[in-house]
Amino acid sequence: MASSMPKTVGLYGGALVCQMSSDAQDVSVFREVPDNQEVFCHTTTDQSLIFDILEFQTQVNGEEAVKFHFNEVASVNDASVENEVLQVEDISKRLTEFPQCDSGWFLKGRQMISKFNENSQAKNLVDMYIGLFRLPKFQTDIVVTMNDPVAISSGSSSSSKDMEGSRPINGWTSQWFQDVLTSLKLVDESLFIIEE
Repeated sequence: MASSMPKTVGLYGGALVCQMSSDAQDVSVFREVPDNQEVFCHTTTDQSLIFDILEFQTQVNGEEAVKFHFNEVASVNDASVENEVLQVEDISKRLTEFPQCDSGWFLKGRQMISKFNENSQAKNLVDMYIGLFRLPKFQTDIVVTMNDPVAISSGSSSSSKDMEGSRPINGWTSQWFQDVLTSLKLVDESLFIIEE
């Protein structure tokens, strides 16, 4: 269970808000983050949380849409072969704070990932949790991803954090992630209006 109390966090200049624990550190404080992303890292583990505002994928529907985004992440992580989907379920709209969302999906999967383009001998086994919110009205898919390393390679730069081979203690959990998803709220729809 996460060790700190939840707080309201503003994303994209406050256009989106959600509940997040204080052990989530905003990565933009110490490195540049793309405009369509918000990235947080756990203060003591190697876990990360990423919000992406992406183009709506019209060619996929239902659970195939969240699988599409999982596979896109696998491609970026050079894990197109070394990945598997473990669980997919819909996110009930009555559990969310997101009435503008047409549908929502939750996926748990695994990928073998090297950090910072390290070699294949440095690949870590990472549980990945993905939340997808579909907003066809705004031609937008919002993808929320939590990376949870479960086995760290001795060749990885992360092994120096005394995490080698084991899951961190007091890290974020699947329930923590689902609480973030169900608290996500759109408060300013102009976030999706593209200026001509």
